[in-house]
Amino acid sequence: MNIDILKQLITDALDGIVPELLDIVNDIRNYSPYYNLMYLLSKSYAPCICVELGVETGRGSFALACGGPTNAVVGIDNQSCKEAMELGKILHNFTYVIQSSTPPPSFLLSKKISILHIDTNHTYARVGQEWDAYKPLLAEGAVVLFDDTHAENDGVMRYIKQLPYPTIFDDRLHPNCGYAVMLYDH
Repeated sequence: MNIDILKQLITDALDGIVPELLDIVNDIRNYSPYYNLMYLLSKSYAPCICVELGVETGRGSFALACGGPTNAVVGIDNQSCKEAMELGKILHNFTYVIQSSTPPPSFLLSKKISILHIDTNHTYARVGQEWDAYKPLLAEGAVVLFDDTHAENDGVMRYIKQLPYPTIFDDRLHPNCGYAVMLYDH
């Protein structure tokens, strides 16, 4: 993966709607672009390990699992969600873990993550804690997705900007809330 391929995947995500995602995305205008991107990234990296921090109803995990049926997708959230639990029953490649995003579940400690979606409480401090906890688990060339970069006075965006990795900030992926895509290279 390189930054030019990432830019093209973002363009592709903005240009269309992945048919498999139509059933799970209620507000297409606000959410489909970044779910499309998650699907396309998952497809590009397959087989790989994908982790979503902050699962909510499981739409992102669903996109990752559908994009790469051979991928292992792990969704981590500190609250139980009925929709996400149901996904765990129907998607063979999705594991739902109910716990805090930090520290990472012990079964991930020996893995290398290719796609990481950070979408928990969107503060500068919390994204920093999650970055520190998951950075050692990232594969070379991993893509890290950051949702809601404008929340909490742009806390997520401020944190990302201090990291030395190529990052694309593209709010079209999540209008009004902000979104960033980072390419991790050691």
